Amino acid sequence: MTISSTTYRNQYTANGSNTVFAYTFKIFAEGDIAVLVDGVLKTITTHYTVSGVGSGSGGNITFLTAPSNGAVVTIRRNEPLTQEIDYVENDDFPAVAHEEGLDRSVIRDQTLQEQIDRCVKVADGSAVTALTFADPTGNAGYFLRVNATEDGYDYQSVVSSGSLVVSPFIETLLDDTTAAAARTTLGVTSVPFTAASSSTSAYLDLAEDTDNGTNRVRLIAPTSLAADYTVTLPSATGTLLTSAFNVVRRQVFTATGTYTPHANMLYCDIEVWGGGGGGGGVTNVGGASGGGGGAGGYARKVVSAATIGASQSVTIGAGGTAGANTGGTGGTGGTTSVGTIVSATGGSGGSGSTSGTTVSGGDGGLGSSGDINVRGQAGGIGQDNGATNRSTGFGGSTSLGGGGKGIAMPASAGNAGTANSGGGGSGAGTNSNGAFAGGAGGSGYVVITEFCSA
Repeated sequence: MTISSTTYRNQYTANGSNTVFAYTFKIFAEGDIAVLVDGVLKTITTHYTVSGVGSGSGGNITFLTAPSNGAVVTIRRNEPLTQEIDYVENDDFPAVAHEEGLDRSVIRDQTLQEQIDRCVKVADGSAVTALTFADPTGNAGYFLRVNATEDGYDYQSVVSSGSLVVSPFIETLLDDTTAAAARTTLGVTSVPFTAASSSTSAYLDLAEDTDNGTNRVRLIAPTSLAADYTVTLPSATGTLLTSAFNVVRRQVFTATGTYTPHANMLYCDIEVWGGGGGGGGVTNVGGASGGGGGAGGYARKVVSAATIGASQSVTIGAGGTAGANTGGTGGTGGTTSVGTIVSATGGSGGSGSTSGTTVSGGDGGLGSSGDINVRGQAGGIGQDNGATNRSTGFGGSTSLGGGGKGIAMPASAGNAGTANSGGGGSGAGTNSNGAFAGGAGGSGYVVITEFCSA
């Protein structure tokens, strides 16, 4: 048969379980094929068996043990370089043996071509016709280069006497035999980095300008990571935040004072509640009910350590005064603030009552300059629907609660808002049982949560 295919090798990537790999070219004997796994030649019967000998379409290589996952399996021809066909004089023409000889010659050419294809060759248009390499013996560590006559190659050390012109300074560096000596020559007094070990993390030092001093920024890797961690630097016009918060601290203010941030504070989250309004009072008349005081406003803002500076004054808004027992309106709660950064006004006082008519509760205060600004709950109305169906206005509550509870039938002074809640006081109530004052509003509150580097 003819040899019409130019395929003379097959290559596969093993998956760790497959043992059968096809070859797609003709061979005349089991030994006419070479099988390699990751470049290592394997032995027939010891590592694999061959089927399809003599078939024009090839056959299979079957491994006794599956090659490992990812291994490269190479199957190529290995035609022997011999001629074993013997023509006997006066015998009939041996057409089959003759054709086999022709097939073998083509297969042998393809085998040789496969090896030539993997060789280093000069370009077809090169004028070089005979290229040789010098004997590598005695040239360990040397590199191969084009020789001076440009018709071959020779070996050359990286630096040899007389082959490289350098300055006197570089000469003093090249003769240093240790890294420490080279650092001394270069004027490097300390190593700006270190490799990690079993007991220490690696670090990298970034020094300031030499005319500004000798301070540095040290980047230290954590002692352990669950996976690779990438730090992406910003563009040339960006800013890199070099610190991360590791500790959260909190400062709480129930009275006016001064906020001094922790030394390691990077950012802080400020929350302020204004004071609650006072509840309205009532005179000694039938069915009088005072309105409840409004709750203080709320604001929240995140600011940097630079914005806070060394300190900031903290003002806690007082609770609004109780409405007098003359039917007086409750007082407005005080404004709570942290410097001029963020503030919240107090709630308005509830209306007092001098008759048996329904009166209004106070409006809630409002946060200002925060990332979040919230108005406090308004106080409840003081209402009278007859001598047996009367209720006073409840005090408005903040997110902390604290509004004074409204009063039903019994005649009584109003309930005060809870201290440091910003809640409003409730209104007083009477049914000609006496004159009563409303409830005082609750004072304001400040919570500052600090995010610190340590």
